[in-house]
Amino acid sequence: MVRGRKAILAMGAELRELAERCGQTGEADQLAYFLSTPHALKKLPCLVLMTDAQGESNDGNAKLEAAVLLFEYKSVFGLGLRVFSSSDGSGRRNVLAPAETRAQVAGMACRVLLERGAQAIHLAFDEGYGDEREACRCEEGIASRELRGGHAQRELAEALAGTGGKRKIRWAVFEHEMPLYLRLEKTYAATLARIGARTRSNLRYYRRRSELALGCHFVAEARVSLEELVAFNRVCAYSVLEEEVQRRFQTLGRGFFLCGIRDGKGDWLALLGGRKQNGFVEIDWQMNRADLPQLSLSTVMRAYLMEYEVGLGSRRLYFEGSTTHPIVQSFTKGRVTELTVKRDTLYVRSLERFARVLFPPKNYLAQMLRKSDLVWRTVR
Repeated sequence: MVRGRKAILAMGAELRELAERCGQTGEADQLAYFLSTPHALKKLPCLVLMTDAQGESNDGNAKLEAAVLLFEYKSVFGLGLRVFSSSDGSGRRNVLAPAETRAQVAGMACRVLLERGAQAIHLAFDEGYGDEREACRCEEGIASRELRGGHAQRELAEALAGTGGKRKIRWAVFEHEMPLYLRLEKTYAATLARIGARTRSNLRYYRRRSELALGCHFVAEARVSLEELVAFNRVCAYSVLEEEVQRRFQTLGRGFFLCGIRDGKGDWLALLGGRKQNGFVEIDWQMNRADLPQLSLSTVMRAYLMEYEVGLGSRRLYFEGSTTHPIVQSFTKGRVTELTVKRDTLYVRSLERFARVLFPPKNYLAQMLRKSDLVWRTVR
């Protein structure tokens, strides 16, 4: 186990190489960014590493075969609370391992944490993500595979077996489909054809309307100072704290891109920041002026970005944390497995009882602890 932001970042090169071997190229490229989000800074990052005792890397050490990233909740005094949760709801970055072993790896990681005193753990992973055969099935409109004939449950049960001790340990698996990304075709017209008729019409209509009303145009490589970004944030809908604006600015130029749309006078209407890797485009945040709701600047920005990225040959468009925009209805879907493990202790029962108070409304662990229809199994 590796604990702490600094120690995990020191393993960046090894984790990037592991992700590439596992068909998850790029998923470990921006660790510094994801370990410095406001939510991540409130927790203690924890990396569970698994090696092949028979194989050796170039430096003579055991070869890294899998890695699982979780975050431990901290008290106001900075002490670990023995409660762990993954941060990526899509399951893409939490478990770095070959697709066929991710369930086993997830179970083994939970076992390691339980043996070190963990009280409750939530871990999301996608068995099929990164598997090119699976990606082809999804992009052809076929839903991601079900759990492999019950194999995943058996792998989880075997990995957790024997960890109960005097106190019972229970675990539950919840599977659901979620929109992952928008597939970008070879032409912009072909990409729009995959989108629902009403959303497709809105993308065209609001872009044309903004161009006629304001002289709107797209800037592929936006340049702004920190002062300009802070000032623009103040006039935007859903503005964020200045600390978050500073964090966004500091990431620019380190694997991140910034684009935007301006009016005919050169004033910014919207700015969008994200990352690019392996032909995939990831949108991390978008800022839109609040005084022009009738122009739907969010829709306009996405219309320009899609056309631009299609022209560059990009293949997928992701939205970090998903999106409420209607375009999500046209996303390729994947099946995410959510594994929750808990001890039968007064501590955990208190967490369950007061989950609504102790955790934010959208917290994954709290949702699983409160979920009434989960089938809980006892570790043998």
